[in-house]
Amino acid sequence: MVAGRLAPVERRPLGDVSPASVGYSFPGKIAFMVSGRIHARWAVRLSIARRGGWRSWLEVSGDFERGLAGLASRTVIMPHVDAETRRGRDYVRVTLAMTIVAGDVAEALDGAWGAFQQASRGSVRDWDMTSASAEVLPEGTFPRSGTTAGF
Repeated sequence: MVAGRLAPVERRPLGDVSPASVGYSFPGKIAFMVSGRIHARWAVRLSIARRGGWRSWLEVSGDFERGLAGLASRTVIMPHVDAETRRGRDYVRVTLAMTIVAGDVAEALDGAWGAFQQASRGSVRDWDMTSASAEVLPEGTFPRSGTTAGF
């Protein structure tokens, strides 16, 4: 690359872009700023241990799964319980999977966490928050686990 020259911009699709151009003019200068959001699809998995064990989870799992499925929208795509890991009678770990449309990884994680909180209907005391873990990757990069929604 030659000093003082910019390299050509690589042309590739970046997702949904809705820019709004704003122009400013100063004496002798005109500057343009493009603002907008680029929305990518993120595959998110949240894994959280449920307090009370397997029997406690079985009592509420149907309502939780229906509540989670009811949150499906344009930005929260196919939320579902991906796995239930049981270790003895007093431990169950629930893994949720969904695709989130968001501007960045932090926004995707926030959207998935919000979906979990809404599906649990505010009863977060029934979950062991210190055990929570998350995986957030661009859609299509998770290894297949027998499910859909970008995984």
